[in-house]
Amino acid sequence: MSFNVHCNKRKNNYWGTTRHSRFEKVVAIDIEIHEDYRRKVLATTLTQHFVNACIQRELIPQWNCVDSNIASRNTAESIGFQLIKKKPFYWFKL
Repeated sequence: MSFNVHCNKRKNNYWGTTRHSRFEKVVAIDIEIHEDYRRKVLATTLTQHFVNACIQRELIPQWNCVDSNIASRNTAESIGFQLIKKKPFYWFKL
């Protein structure tokens, strides 16, 4: 399940995309918006469509983001996600 927003003027140029990982019925959402198109409600629109698709498939959408990503948190909260718990987050250099 994926949603993409493409620019009609240039082939293979995107405004935003969604990806996900899934464990049983829980779907972790990953939204990415091209930096030139941020702050234009594209993330909110993509998220709404993705969440609706999850609900139609009886899946549970999950939003994860680090505390420092305020834009991500605001997007999630704007469509009704609520903080349930905080988890430790680890970075590894590969």
